[in-house]
Amino acid sequence: MGTAYTSAVAAIPSPLSSSFLPWVGSLVNYRLAEAPIERTTTYYVAYDAAGDGTGGSGSGTEGDPYLCATADHIDTLYSSVASGGDVALLLKRGDTWTATASGIAMDIADTTIGAYGTGDKPNLYPPGTRYVSTGWTQAGASDRYTATLATEPGWIVVEGAETTTILSRQSVAADVTSTSNSFYWNSAGNALNINLGGTDPNTVTIRTFDAGDLIGVNLLADGTRLDNVVAMGWGINPADTSNQAHGIRTSVTGTDAAVVTNCDSHYGSSHVLAHNCNASGGIATFKGCTAGLTQQNGSPGETILNGFSASGGGEYIFDDTTVTHGSLPEGTAAYEKRGGTAFSHTGTGTNSLVILRGITTDDGDYGCSGACRIGSLPSATVISDARGFIIGEHFNGPGGSDASGGARTYLAPLSAVSINSRLNLSPAGSISVGAFMNLPFTGFAINSIYDIDLSAYTGSNFGWWNGLPANPSSGKIWHCRFNITGNSTTNTRFDLDGTTQSDAVELKNSIITASGYSGGKTLILNLGNNLVNSGNINANAYLGVTGSGDTTTDDGYGNDSGAVELAENPALLAAASGDLIGAGEDVGLEYDYNGQTRTAVDIGPLQQAGGARQRLRRRGRRRSYSTL
Repeated sequence: MGTAYTSAVAAIPSPLSSSFLPWVGSLVNYRLAEAPIERTTTYYVAYDAAGDGTGGSGSGTEGDPYLCATADHIDTLYSSVASGGDVALLLKRGDTWTATASGIAMDIADTTIGAYGTGDKPNLYPPGTRYVSTGWTQAGASDRYTATLATEPGWIVVEGAETTTILSRQSVAADVTSTSNSFYWNSAGNALNINLGGTDPNTVTIRTFDAGDLIGVNLLADGTRLDNVVAMGWGINPADTSNQAHGIRTSVTGTDAAVVTNCDSHYGSSHVLAHNCNASGGIATFKGCTAGLTQQNGSPGETILNGFSASGGGEYIFDDTTVTHGSLPEGTAAYEKRGGTAFSHTGTGTNSLVILRGITTDDGDYGCSGACRIGSLPSATVISDARGFIIGEHFNGPGGSDASGGARTYLAPLSAVSINSRLNLSPAGSISVGAFMNLPFTGFAINSIYDIDLSAYTGSNFGWWNGLPANPSSGKIWHCRFNITGNSTTNTRFDLDGTTQSDAVELKNSIITASGYSGGKTLILNLGNNLVNSGNINANAYLGVTGSGDTTTDDGYGNDSGAVELAENPALLAAASGDLIGAGEDVGLEYDYNGQTRTAVDIGPLQQAGGARQRLRRRGRRRSYSTL
């Protein structure tokens, strides 16, 4: 059995202490050791068209591996040779297996499926049809071609270019003719239409993923480990867009633990790399993986990474993982980035611990709309009670869109802590709710950097969150930095519309710079703390934010008794130790954005010892600095 985090390593320290980040590292290492890659007995498997579920003519050694022709054969072989546990079944790199009816169920405790040899990771495909440089007929003089396919596919791809040439699904053949890199299946004539933008499909290999609710690899037993395997195309089903069949999924319950490392999962259902437990608990760790491309569902609630325990009690870690894409494109309209990076939640109750560390989201043509989110956590009115952590996230994308629905970006998720993260956010057009987060802000944001570019945003107002009179915001923002580029149409606020809905929010020791505003538009702090010296807003550094007012009725910061007025924009991330801006209020934070120990209470995400010293100019009770 796995060990709950409360017993696995030392008691969880305060997220503000210098021992917190090392504690997270120790817990990750503990989880990896619970399900090792190496086992006492190791068998080897290679692809061979004549193979079967018994391993064909092979003996299972590296020199004479078992031979399997399909993913189903690997599943059957695994059940046979790993029945006693403490067994590793290694798949040959460079080989590919296509399923005929099922994926692989890792339901034997203390077993591994991994890789051996050199070259690309072994690849597991769901059932489908391959058109190997043949089978296509050109439709007149257009770039549209047709081939016969008896049933509607989940999706289709160009082999070898699955994550670089991404096709959109269309609803009529005429839209395929006019849309490069698209496809459509016509049930009337069982005709698959494709347009590769001038490329003849008879010169490449086209693969279809059959529509269905199959899981690629499902880790069901305690101590199972999946390593260096690719699963692509599993669970896509136009008739069931919100199914929970993923390319790679852990389904352990209680205190059973499963680990997935160095794996790739693309083209899936609502999620592509996930823990999904229909009971309570489950300890799931994902490290060093890449994932992307979900089908769109009706919520829309698709996210690439996901953790779910129906009755709560789950412990999830996603570590050092890259999200390459968001949701798959459909229709002829210009693609609006859609889908969230990660989400965790329950059916009832709360999860025990969620850690999302080192998650990077790429900003490609089909990138995600929203960054990491965590739901279903125990309430945390003080930071030491928090049990959800987003650490070192790097997100690039719009941060929210109407197409993405709930896949928006939280400053910090409810009752969770965002630590040492950097989010580059560039919403375009307008968002109907007018905010990244159409909920109150009740989490904790520390040592994080937020670059917000509103130059392409067209709405009249924009906010980080939207507090509610019956459920006001109470979050804490400590030692962060906000670089906000505005426009001539949008007033920007932290709290979208409430004058008394963020009274309890703290903004301390942070840097706020605003530029690019015109036409009377501006950055409005709007935190409701309109009593001078209230204490909730203190020791922040400002550039381009007009002073002398209060933070409710205008863009000033008159109730910040420790305000620092910057004469110029300090370097964002100086190489060694950052910008010497000034001393702040001690909130107990012992480390900076780079993980260095803070030796003084400095403003901003970075420890400020050394670097270009700045000169103090006093203006009444405020401080003003300019670089020497």
